[in-house]
Amino acid sequence: MYKLSRYLVISDYISSNARLLYATRAGKYVVIKDSVLDLLQAGRFDEIDLKTLIPLFERGVIVPEDADEFEDILRHNKNAIRDSQALGLIIQPTANCQLGCHYCGQVHAKRNMSGRVAEATVARITSKLALKNTRH
Repeated sequence: MYKLSRYLVISDYISSNARLLYATRAGKYVVIKDSVLDLLQAGRFDEIDLKTLIPLFERGVIVPEDADEFEDILRHNKNAIRDSQALGLIIQPTANCQLGCHYCGQVHAKRNMSGRVAEATVARITSKLALKNTRH
């Protein structure tokens, strides 16, 4: 049997009897009648015709009842990291954020990355590139 995905966003009404469902795991959406949504939320999948049910499954709105979506996401992400040929890094060469948001706890000092830190950054990037089959 099936269950609703844990990673589902249900909109407010988009018409008098329909809503938009967004399956965040799959990045897909579907417009659904409230009567079908009521059946889904009640777990009464057997009362929904296959013409309606199959697209919900294909778009990730519903998943197999025994699916552990969180574990699936973790496994997918770990595999993507392992198989990636790209190295991504963010380098912040200055502590002088120009935004100065009132809620930020960051101390805004006009301080740039020292030569020692720059050299250590280059060494770290070089060592990361040597560890992986990095092409990008």
